[in-house]
Amino acid sequence: MSRLTSTAIVLRTRPYGESDLIVDLFTQSHGRTTVIAKGALKSKKRYMGALELGHILKVDYLIKPQFSVLGACDIIQSHWKIRQSLKALKQLYYILEICLLATPYEEQDLALYQSLVELLAALESEPGLDESYLFMWELNLFSHLGYHLHIGRCPITEEAPSGLSALTGGCIAAEAGKAYWPVDINALRTLYRLQQSPSSDFVFETLFNAEEEQQVRQAFAGLWSSICGVSLKSLAVFNTLHPQITSSALNRIG
Repeated sequence: MSRLTSTAIVLRTRPYGESDLIVDLFTQSHGRTTVIAKGALKSKKRYMGALELGHILKVDYLIKPQFSVLGACDIIQSHWKIRQSLKALKQLYYILEICLLATPYEEQDLALYQSLVELLAALESEPGLDESYLFMWELNLFSHLGYHLHIGRCPITEEAPSGLSALTGGCIAAEAGKAYWPVDINALRTLYRLQQSPSSDFVFETLFNAEEEQQVRQAFAGLWSSICGVSLKSLAVFNTLHPQITSSALNRIG
């Protein structure tokens, strides 16, 4: 058996038995992986609050057949400010769930790791990012993972698009007679601009109105669910929460 050391982002934790935690990590050296944190539920001193979602850690773990065993664990970046804003917390859980479900297991992806580190840093600096910032990140991630979105005329009818569809991997017209998520044509044009240009060209405060944001968010969540084969839980959970809820009630989504 060998040991590995890497920086890693905590994607998810869940109880295992009476005293242990299963921890999903996105590591710099080996991509997404799963480890077991022995005694994490019984001893608060063992990991000293390190295993919080979104924290960036330096981890050391022992490779074993079923679950690798987490050893030394040090916090590099805690991202506690995100937990002070419900909007930021909602965005955090959504981002981490996408990375948990859509990325291959134990395949190094330095570009995605770095983009996630930068996104978390941006989220830490603001009380919730403008949605267009996340849409830009998601458009890049779709392409990076091999699901580049077609944003243009409907490839089935050649008509102007009415929304986004998993069938076409992008835009579709209502005339095609297929299921789709409605997205206003102006929002689709803005998505096209985001897709074609670097983020430095945009000011992310005024790109979408509230209705357009909701349409694009529902469409993107639907596309991710189609790609992953399961529905995303994070948005559904947050949509049922009272605005005054604290983050302590959310640390076990999934």
